[in-house]
Amino acid sequence: MERSHVVSLIREKWLSLFSGHCFTGSPELVASLFLSSGWWRDHLCLSWDFHTKEGPDQILAFLSDRKRLSARKLRNFQIDRLSALGPPKCSRSPDDPEEIIVEASVIFDITKPAARGRGYVRLKKDARDVWKAFTFYTVLVDLVGHEERTGCLHGLNDIPTNSRSTDPSVLIVGGGQTGLILAARMKALRLNVLIVERNEVVGDNWRKRYESLKLHTTATYASFPYQRFPEDAPTFLPKAQVADFLESYSVEQDLPVWTSSEFLPGATYDSSKKLWSVTISKKGKLINLRPKHLVLAIGPAAVPFVPDFEGVDNFSGTTYHSSMHKNPGNWCGKNAVVVGASVSGHDIALSLQQAGANVLMVQRSPMCVLRLSTVKEQFFDRVWPPDRPVTDSDFLYASTPLKVLMHIAATQYTPFLARYDKDMLEGLARAGFLVGWGEEGGLGPIGQTGLILTKFGHFYRDVGNAQMIIDGKVKIKAGVVIDEFESEGVRFSDGTFAQADVVVFATGYHSMRTIARQLLGDEIVDQTSEIWNLDAEGELRGVYRPTGHPGLWYASGAFDHVRYLGRLLALQLLAMEIGIYDE
Repeated sequence: MERSHVVSLIREKWLSLFSGHCFTGSPELVASLFLSSGWWRDHLCLSWDFHTKEGPDQILAFLSDRKRLSARKLRNFQIDRLSALGPPKCSRSPDDPEEIIVEASVIFDITKPAARGRGYVRLKKDARDVWKAFTFYTVLVDLVGHEERTGCLHGLNDIPTNSRSTDPSVLIVGGGQTGLILAARMKALRLNVLIVERNEVVGDNWRKRYESLKLHTTATYASFPYQRFPEDAPTFLPKAQVADFLESYSVEQDLPVWTSSEFLPGATYDSSKKLWSVTISKKGKLINLRPKHLVLAIGPAAVPFVPDFEGVDNFSGTTYHSSMHKNPGNWCGKNAVVVGASVSGHDIALSLQQAGANVLMVQRSPMCVLRLSTVKEQFFDRVWPPDRPVTDSDFLYASTPLKVLMHIAATQYTPFLARYDKDMLEGLARAGFLVGWGEEGGLGPIGQTGLILTKFGHFYRDVGNAQMIIDGKVKIKAGVVIDEFESEGVRFSDGTFAQADVVVFATGYHSMRTIARQLLGDEIVDQTSEIWNLDAEGELRGVYRPTGHPGLWYASGAFDHVRYLGRLLALQLLAMEIGIYDE
């Protein structure tokens, strides 16, 4: 199909109709422009929350509820001719290679509140040969008069000097990458924000972890808003460079961070004044703050989780959590048991093996494994290519409803990757390693794409340990758990015994909601939603969106989540600050 015909088709056959029906407030006519299997994903254009609706009936009900379509009045839809995603184009349906999809990036205005939006539409023909929307995504970009400042934020003197403020509007707990990116987003919208970070130096949450740790994502994917990694940065950054970049980012973006500062339990919320009362121990000095909003950005690796085991006090060897793994050379010639087969478990097993230890990995349940090189070539380089602005890549990735993404992963993407790494996977299976693809959730083999969304884990991007397992240099004990510790080692649930001089618990970390209970108490946290996995509509639960308790927000996830959804959280808080938040 020629490009001119594609542009004309989208503009004249669908977009002009859609724009007109939106402006006149006709939800029935808008819904009729979607396939029976069509989707509309909306981020903040039709409500101050994230929603995904499937099929004309759900779309109609959503648009009619609270008269959303008439109240917001989306208008002036047009093809985004300046988009780095390029002009409208044709592609093939992932389900049927013979089926054509016509897609385009669009821009539009919102009447109330006065705002600008961005969208992405994919059209298919229905049974009557009429082009209708298969997926449509809309997202709030800017509130008119309160546009985001872009570029380096250092030295913007018209923004409040938050580091001297005793009562910020927004208090962010946690100064890792999530907290820093959120603060930068909020500062760009002129929100008064403060970060409290328990470590002495920004970046210490990376510096203090095991030496072999590095990003298993590309530097392009891990980009920060407003400031790039150095041009000579490696594709997969080691922990020291990540830590140093976090520190420099906080300085260059002039972010207000209180280090050596701990958020103490016992915070309370005054619903009449809509203010929190929190106590911070800053280098031993107690300071009371009264922010409007409290954002927990304590990350997925904040408080280590170690299961309780019978007899551990009788063990003559050493035990520690993976967060305390420092010197694998201490265990040269010794017997090491690593409990857990996710990322840190593999990394630590590999480091111990390379240091001369005899390593046994304990794997409780199946794990999704792919080569890091495969994930780079077939995922990161395709979705976040180095030659395209990350902002546009984030937007394009978000334009696919997550349930659709999971379906594509289960039916197309995961089987393709499994064939790509077939030799490694077969070798792991022969060695006794349990390979899985997330099928236990009932959605099919969702693979790493789906496991990130549902569990934020249970996968490993191999950087060398898989071959150690295949070669028998790292032994595997799969499908069991430790039943009890004995003086010289551990006994498993199948009755077998393994000698051990050291046992490393690569057993993960407590959930953010568990930590929130420790800080805020059950009464507050019980009012909030669960965190992570998909809700009934197919949106991530609890993060970067209303939690159920006023003034309390959760922020977590991977780099793309905080980079993209963090901006949307900042827009929600801005809407409250300027008095236009109406839900």
